[in-house]
Amino acid sequence: MIIVSILMGGLFLVGTAIAGLLMYYQLQQSSDAVSSGAAVFAADAGIERSLYCYFTTTTPATLCSTMFSLCATTTNLANGATASSSLNFTCSGGVPVSFQAESFGYAGKSERVLESNFSLR
Repeated sequence: MIIVSILMGGLFLVGTAIAGLLMYYQLQQSSDAVSSGAAVFAADAGIERSLYCYFTTTTPATLCSTMFSLCATTTNLANGATASSSLNFTCSGGVPVSFQAESFGYAGKSERVLESNFSLR
């Protein structure tokens, strides 16, 4: 009777330990989902920051005479996430024909990348 009680107690202990480990992994994944969402929104904020820079500080006549990458910025957001963005231009015959806004969003252990391509013709 004592041996059966010890074995049953051991089985319950092992079952509880396994259930606790699985719950720990699920909680860890849910916190990573929050970081992933914050990284996506940080990358989106970086794209918008690059477009704001393009429309307020650049003139098409000088884009191809300068560096091909402009408006490279790193922004720390209020929620702890970071956005790093830049604009990359494609020129043909000294005239810009398109540009690409690229942004990296970082939050916790998550990193997300967004790109937007724009034609100037």
